[in-house]
Amino acid sequence: GPGRLAIQSAQWDLALFGIGWVAQLVVFLGILKPQGLRQALPDAARLDRAAYYSILIAFALVAVVLVTGALWAHYAWGRYWGWDPKETGALVIWIVYAIYLHGRVTHGWVGVPSAVIGVLGFFVILAGFLGVNLGWFADGLHSYGSA
Repeated sequence: GPGRLAIQSAQWDLALFGIGWVAQLVVFLGILKPQGLRQALPDAARLDRAAYYSILIAFALVAVVLVTGALWAHYAWGRYWGWDPKETGALVIWIVYAIYLHGRVTHGWVGVPSAVIGVLGFFVILAGFLGVNLGWFADGLHSYGSA
C-alpha cells in the first residue's frame, strides 16, 4: 500500500547503510562524550599493536591471494596478470601494507604515522570493494553487481 515502506535494494546496499549508521553513531558519541568513548577503547599502544599484527596477517594473506589468483588466472584465461581493476586493487593494497610494514620496521614509524598509512590501506580496500565488486567505479572480470 501507499503507507508501507518498501525496501527494494541489494543486500550489500543495506549492509553498507548499517555500517554507515553505526559509524555515524560512534562519531556522534565521540562528539558528545569524547571522554566516555576514549575510556571505552583500549590505550593507544594496544590499538597500535593490534593494528600492526592485523596488517601483518593481512599482508601475508594478500600476498597469497595475488599468487594463487595469478595461478588460477593462468589456468582459466591463459595469462597470469591482466591489469583488471580487481587485480590492480589487490596489488595496491599489498603495496600500501608493504609501505606500512617497511616504515614501521625500518624507520620506526609507530603511532600516528603508521596509523595514517593503515587507514589509507583500509580506504583502498573499501574503494576496491565498492568500486570493483559492486561496479561503482570500474567494471572488470571481477564485478559482481551494479550501482
